[in-house]
Amino acid sequence: MNSIFGRINLKNELNSKLFDHGIASLAKHKKVQIQKRTNQRWGFGEVLFFPSQKTETFQNGEFIVLADCRIDNRQEIIDELCVADKNITDELIILETYKKWEEECPVHLLGDFAFAIWNNSTKELFCARDHFGTKPLFYSFNGEDFIFSSEINAILSQSDLDFSIDDQYIADTLSIIKSEKNRTNYNEIKKLPPAHSLLFKMKALEITPYWKLTPQKQLTGNESDILNQFKEILIKSVECRIQPNLKTGAELSGGLDSSSIAAIASRYTKLSTFSHIL
Repeated sequence: MNSIFGRINLKNELNSKLFDHGIASLAKHKKVQIQKRTNQRWGFGEVLFFPSQKTETFQNGEFIVLADCRIDNRQEIIDELCVADKNITDELIILETYKKWEEECPVHLLGDFAFAIWNNSTKELFCARDHFGTKPLFYSFNGEDFIFSSEINAILSQSDLDFSIDDQYIADTLSIIKSEKNRTNYNEIKKLPPAHSLLFKMKALEITPYWKLTPQKQLTGNESDILNQFKEILIKSVECRIQPNLKTGAELSGGLDSSSIAAIASRYTKLSTFSHIL
């Protein structure tokens, strides 16, 4: 689990103290590790809440990779790209997919992720958010300064910029009206929608959807075949999210969904379960 933050200035030099303040706003306690790199115009950093993680992924050749992620189809990508290091970090998994498929890379990723890749050669920033938007990613662009972060408070910490309340969004939130998925409490801060990517180059900002849920209108086959297909997909979905080197836990609500997932997961790992007592 990481928190990420970056800023690109097109006109003025980067204020290092202000940038450091943005990074510091992400550190919730003292036992974290901060990685950052800056130059005259840009700065990128992340806060690692598990300092024992490998850190060489942050700066990798001409790329800087920042990610809050858990990649579930690691083995599939490792096999497809013939990656030699089987213990490669999830951040480098993302980078390898970017090198291979460029802006189409999120299509090949399965998991929960919000990431940013800075290409120092082309001066391009590419960001993406997972299919269902489990991991958040916020950004702000006023024509001269582009800022992004996994937490909105880091953007708000940039005191040289002005932010105003989006009254309509707050009113919509308090009612049954659903606002656009890219809006936040602030007019100048947007949220990258789920299943979307962002490309920033100089003054150009492009937001693109890379996936859309398209349910089948009608299932084919008899009831037994349909149930077997569903069971196969469910088992595969749970199995790919079990990482042998990590502890696995499940929250049991008392319903069939969480119980089914826990039962399947227990086949592949020693599972700890938790329940709420009302």
